[in-house]
Formats: sequence, C-alpha cells, structure tokens
Amino acid sequence: MPEERMIDREKHCPFLLRVFFSRGAHNRADAFEALDDKPIANELHIYTWPDATLREIADLVQDSNSDAQKPNMRLSICVVSETRDGRVLMRKVGYVNSSRRRCVDDTKTLASVRFHPGDMVDIAMVDFDTLPLIAQRKMVLVSTDTFLAKVSELYAEAQGSKGSVAVSCKSVPVAKVNGKAQQKILKLTVEDGEHVLLFRVCKYGNNKHKKKYSAVVTAVNHASFHASLSQIVKTKVDAPTKDAVGKGPKRVVAKVKKTTE
Repeated sequence: MPEERMIDREKHCPFLLRVFFSRGAHNRADAFEALDDKPIANELHIYTWPDATLREIADLVQDSNSDAQKPNMRLSICVVSETRDGRVLMRKVGYVNSSRRRCVDDTKTLASVRFHPGDMVDIAMVDFDTLPLIAQRKMVLVSTDTFLAKVSELYAEAQGSKGSVAVSCKSVPVAKVNGKAQQKILKLTVEDGEHVLLFRVCKYGNNKHKKKYSAVVTAVNHASFHASLSQIVKTKVDAPTKDAVGKGPKRVVAKVKKTTE
C-alpha cells in the first residue's frame, strides 16, 4: 500500500472524479469502453482529493440518490481505469453500508487503493432485504465437469426460447496466498446476448488431501436463475466423470451462493 501524504485541502487543488452508480450490480466494462458514444445514465461529478475516503464518496452519492439512502443498502465500490492497450479494468476496492454502521472499508482512501486522477469510480447499490436467500448453506458433492455441464444444461432449457446460448470456460490464475502455491479459478460464463451468468469454481488450500472448492454464482438482472440454482443444488449425480489423466473422478464440494459483484 503506498504511503499516504497529508493533504491540506485549502491549499491543494482538487481533481474531478466521475462516479457512476447503478442498482443491483456494477456497470459492465464494455459500457465504459463505449462511454464516449453512449453515456451511462447515472453519473455524478465530484471534486475531491486523494485522501478522500470511501465513506465520503458514498455519502455524496447518498445525497444525490434516494435508493442509496435506504437503511439496508450496501454500496460496492470499484475503481475503473484504462490499461496501456486501451482495455477497461475494473477493480473492487471495498464496500460501505448506507447506514452509519461501521465498515472496515470506510476509512480507505483513494490513494490507498491506487487510484490515479483520470480513473473513475463505479458503485453498485445492493438492497439485502430484497435478495432471496437461495442455496445459502446447501452443499452438493459433484464432479467439476458434471457441475458445469448441469449449469449450462439447465440454463439452456430455461432460456431456450431466447435463442442460442454461448458457453465458455477458462482457468484464471490468482495471486499467491501467504507466499504459497498459486491458486486458480475456473470460470464458466454462460451468455445469451441479454443476460450473463458467471460461475466461479475456486480452489482453496495447498494440501492436496484437504483441498476445498466453492462455486460462486453471479447473475445480472436474471429472472429465472434462482430456480435453476435450486435444481442444480438438489441434483443427484449418479455416474461421476474421470479426469483427463484417468486417475478417477475429480470431486468438489460446491457451496453455491449468490453474489452481486
């Protein structure tokens, strides 16, 4: 974390911060790539300093948006920046509660999260009172391949009337944990042109006999995915598949939960 300098706000000139916000989920990266041609609806301009905290920024958003003032609203904050090759990079830097309940990220500053003038901020407002508690603590023992296959199968059945369904799967490296072996995330993205489901199968632990897996499901404005998740969790697997080298079935304990980030 970079060392923070004391800033005299009366002497230092503030910079313009563009803040975008939406209800339920973050704006997508491609929306920022096309920002010059198609502006995002909810935008707030703030003049601030590098030592501004996430709490301060959230308070300004609450002043201008009634949805953000609801008592059980959580504001998830991302920094949006552009890479050297022109791609848009979104980094989640923390969240704050709409109420005055203390949150560990309240005191994070823009400087501490490696924000640079010219970057933007995107805020997702999530109301936890309206989120159904689906599959919060249900566990299901399935092979990785079977889990992903059933996800795409159930989704295709639910969305068959809307046309073709694109399914992609890739393994993404993750930063080292406590200096130990690098972990990986297996991502399955299901897209039908209008909605997107993202399934992440995350491997935890470095002891090969005690590896744990969890599947995190992200949905954006998807009406039927709750029912599909319930079916996936309740599905009983009869014939486990073998892995690529024929050493037997790869089994994962898939803890399915909904996220909005």
